Amino acid sequence: MRKWLLIFLLLINVIVFFGFVMQGQEAPARPDVEVEQAFELRLVSEVAPDSLIKIAEQQEQGDAQAWFVEGVCISYEGIKDQKSADDIAGFMAEQGLSPIIFMQTVAAEIYQVLVAVPDETEARLALESTFQAKGISLTLADINGEAVYQVGNYASAEEAEEARLGLLSVSIELQLREAEGTQSAFFVQLADDVDRNLINKINDVLKLTYETLKIEKKVCKGVASTKPHQ
Repeated sequence: MRKWLLIFLLLINVIVFFGFVMQGQEAPARPDVEVEQAFELRLVSEVAPDSLIKIAEQQEQGDAQAWFVEGVCISYEGIKDQKSADDIAGFMAEQGLSPIIFMQTVAAEIYQVLVAVPDETEARLALESTFQAKGISLTLADINGEAVYQVGNYASAEEAEEARLGLLSVSIELQLREAEGTQSAFFVQLADDVDRNLINKINDVLKLTYETLKIEKKVCKGVASTKPHQ
């Protein structure tokens, strides 16, 4: 009887000890699950402006972990304006990356809204006054020997036509003209030594937000790397 009692007590001790051991162990976490839980990207439009890190501010802070090198980079092109470039770069900076904004002047077709200059001084002054009341300053120009007022220049025919229709109450003599001009082009670059899972998530968000955005790899100069240049 004592023999069975001792065996029973020993078995209970083994079970209790095994229970404590199991409680002290944590199930190994799946890396992909950890990444998904730790990284939740927000659309650029959902990011509070105060939380965005501007590139100029980031450079002033002297990020000691960024080195400017020549190498393969990820280039984001097809950005319409300075604000969009700032928003995209700020969104990347919020994720701990070091983007660089570039701007260049490129040849482009522009669309002008024009109105003929009246012959009579009184009519001319009245036309100028009417546009000024709308917050528009007319610019005098000579096109093919004809004196005209430039009401505005636009990047697309659709924008120019929209502007013309909005000003029909001011003048029904407004005309559209296509011309050669220049415009500012913006693009953002990132070094290609960033975490692939992270950059794929960022790219997915940006593509949803900016329909004209083009993303490609290329050899770039002056990209900000997260690794020292060897």
